Amino acid sequence: MTVMTDPARELVDLCMDLATPSNMRGDEFLAGQFETIVWSSEFYQIIFAISARCDQLIAIIKSSMLDEDFKTHLVSNVEQIREAFTPSGLQNPWSHSVNNYISPANVGALRGFSLSIREKYACPKLSVEEKDILLAQVDVLLSWLVEHQLHEKDFIRQVLIDGIVQFRFRLDRINWLGWGYAIESLREVISAYMALENGIDASTAPDAAVMLKKLAGFVEVVFAKIATTRQTIGDSAFMILAYEEVSKYAVGNSSVAEILKLTAS
Repeated sequence: MTVMTDPARELVDLCMDLATPSNMRGDEFLAGQFETIVWSSEFYQIIFAISARCDQLIAIIKSSMLDEDFKTHLVSNVEQIREAFTPSGLQNPWSHSVNNYISPANVGALRGFSLSIREKYACPKLSVEEKDILLAQVDVLLSWLVEHQLHEKDFIRQVLIDGIVQFRFRLDRINWLGWGYAIESLREVISAYMALENGIDASTAPDAAVMLKKLAGFVEVVFAKIATTRQTIGDSAFMILAYEEVSKYAVGNSSVAEILKLTAS
């Protein structure tokens, strides 16, 4: 059974993983931890995601039922953690951030808050084995998509490939990016699925029918991690429900209306 976590606990775990004092500049230290080139597009993406996750957690704190003085204190804790990942914070030795921003005082305050939001904002905490299994399944699907062109609307296949490549990047670095940011990238995949289903008669296009079935199966495997099961509904209905679920985790929520507009066009 998959262990569950939440946005506050995810940020705690991220800070704990990075709480190693170093005299290296912050950006150089983090690039090494992220296994990216400093200030590369991948580096920017991870730094942006961490900052966005801090903003999301601040919004959760402000919408909570805590007393106002507790909210103010917790918001200050998160803002100080976020400072470690700003341009000014990244120019200082990483030890400065460890001692002043991702300090035990700031991180410890979020541990208690995690317990109060777990039920409402729960998300899966993948083990290394679970992540590796999902990555292997992603690689199998990517290889298949690369090798199988569509006779019609093959551009949709490229959209699918691009979306799954992005999902793979985020899943592989889920300890830095968080579950919400990783799963958000599947919105593009699900949108492309619905565009393909709507734009081609699968009964006369067996290549498209096979692709749709493989994609639906893959998304079902991913969403089994968050207990979104197919039950007895068909592929199309399941994919719409999956899109709704993805949007709940996204930093910028989107309505299922987006996907319905696409399928109606």
